[in-house]
Amino acid sequence: MFPPREPIGLANGIYSNACCGVLELHDGQMSLGNTRHITYVVEYDKVGRYVLPESYVGVSGHVVFVGSGYPMKLRLDKVPHPQRLDLIDSTSGDMISFNRATSG
Repeated sequence: MFPPREPIGLANGIYSNACCGVLELHDGQMSLGNTRHITYVVEYDKVGRYVLPESYVGVSGHVVFVGSGYPMKLRLDKVPHPQRLDLIDSTSGDMISFNRATSG
């Protein structure tokens, strides 16, 4: 049984972290910097809404990277207008928060 899907545009936005860079999410495509694009879906479980990328996305040494491991849930803080996306630091296991950029 698959988790219920949410509208893909729910997570759209630019999320940044001072030490680790920028993630841009738009209609099922996640951009890491200017070079990497990863497909994702938005789902929910009993904890809340999350972005599920096609590949492992994490932080290591202040750099966002894509790995070959099992994809992890990137938690959104609130719906319908999420302001934060949390990634796991693969070194420490800590959550690293990326905050939504405010528009003009």
